[in-house]
Amino acid sequence: MELKEEKVMVKEVKKAQNILLKVIVNIQLAVYLLLMLLLTCLVLLMVYEYTLYIYQLFTTTPKEGLGFDHILAAISSFLIILIGLELMDTIKSFIVTHKVNVNIFITLALIAVCRKLIVIDLVEADDMDLIGLGVIIIALAGGYYLFRKTDLATAKDKNKDKDKLPPQESTE
Repeated sequence: MELKEEKVMVKEVKKAQNILLKVIVNIQLAVYLLLMLLLTCLVLLMVYEYTLYIYQLFTTTPKEGLGFDHILAAISSFLIILIGLELMDTIKSFIVTHKVNVNIFITLALIAVCRKLIVIDLVEADDMDLIGLGVIIIALAGGYYLFRKTDLATAKDKNKDKDKLPPQESTE
């Protein structure tokens, strides 16, 4: 009799665990969707502000030209918008696949570091800062290369496995 009671108890515990896991997964999904909505609003606001900035830049430009600082500010703003879009892509990918795509994070980091490198003031920049940025870019590019190579090798292996399967007969 005790064995039956223990089995019933184990089933009830597993059922409660499954319910709890479903609740947690639904809360996580709701948080991700909220973050996606907020990030989308932020990116749209950034695009609006960027459009206004570019419009003002071209309509109030002196005859001498735009100036290096204005061009750098425009490029920096553009790259920040790209970073926002990459973050949206990261969240979307995770919601759909429930897997973290490392390539997206590496791409995001590369964009952020390149943005920093583009807008850095070379006159005031410390040598160690520049060396550090260079090392970070090389490391990220190497990581991106290795992950891409691994993804391609995995895709080839999957295709080979498909080729080994016997052909399926049609049911017509």
